[in-house]
Amino acid sequence: FAKLAEQYSDDPGSNHNGGDLGFFPRGQMVKPFDDAVFKLKPGETSGLVQSQFGYHIIKLEELKPAGTETLEQARPSIIAALKRKAGTDIARDEMREDLNSALNGTDLDKIAAKRNLKLVQTPYIALGDTVAGTEHNADIVSTAFKLDKGDVRAVTGEKVDPVLVKLIDRKPAYIPPFADVRDKVRAALIKLRSEIVARQTAENLLKQMKTPADFSRLAEADSLRIYHTGAFDRASQTVPGIGEFQEVTEAAGTVPVLPGIIDQVMQHGGNSYIFLLSGRTAPSDEAWKKAAPQFKQQLLQSRRSQAWQAFLDSLKDRAKILVDTKQLGEQSA
Repeated sequence: FAKLAEQYSDDPGSNHNGGDLGFFPRGQMVKPFDDAVFKLKPGETSGLVQSQFGYHIIKLEELKPAGTETLEQARPSIIAALKRKAGTDIARDEMREDLNSALNGTDLDKIAAKRNLKLVQTPYIALGDTVAGTEHNADIVSTAFKLDKGDVRAVTGEKVDPVLVKLIDRKPAYIPPFADVRDKVRAALIKLRSEIVARQTAENLLKQMKTPADFSRLAEADSLRIYHTGAFDRASQTVPGIGEFQEVTEAAGTVPVLPGIIDQVMQHGGNSYIFLLSGRTAPSDEAWKKAAPQFKQQLLQSRRSQAWQAFLDSLKDRAKILVDTKQLGEQSA
């Protein structure tokens, strides 16, 4: 696992040490990652977990029960936290200094050399693209598109490394010659056709599934592998191993008889899924109390939307609208 993490992981904070994140408490990581971690047992490895930072494979090495550490036990983590804070403060001060230098005309390559950093000059990119190595920080590209030619800005964040961005040039959007985008068009077309075929295949399979027993039989006949997600909370709107998938978490609560198949093909990230719901457990009183604020907020939003729509409908019923056909005929298109 460590060797694969060092070779393939894009996480700059952990890939150099085999992906080791150290100990962390529940709630510290983003929800999909956090949920996946705390469902594992020591020694177990997760399936593919998706979050806003990308895709993750997680191995749980050790689990410690919650408790209050003594000062001596907490000393290493306190020292590490103080070092991180000191490092963050230093980085922030250096960023201000480097930004001032850049604004006063110092080239970014000289600033990078001074800090022993790597200067990256991208090709032309479109809004929504990412820069290799910075996929976790979408603000870099969005900031660049707010700049005028020659402008420099600092892009900072709570959990990302600070970056200086300079806009070298800007070109208006245009339709490029086909020869220039042939490879991209080919890749996009292959991807689109694959997604269409996958959906059609899934829909054909679903039509043949009359009973839950057909699920395994047809999957085996088509050499398809069945994945088990494990239990998930409806309120979380997240499916383990896939990520945020509200359509599935909502549909799972409407399957009348268990085991039962969700009666439509679900799509996520270009993939098509057929789900067999194998079991369902009613939440405990504690879980209901914990989820109550979220359910209340959802209900309140729904009622507000219904009230607003009813108000608009009543206005339309009472509205008197006059149309001047002469004006319509005289105005240029």
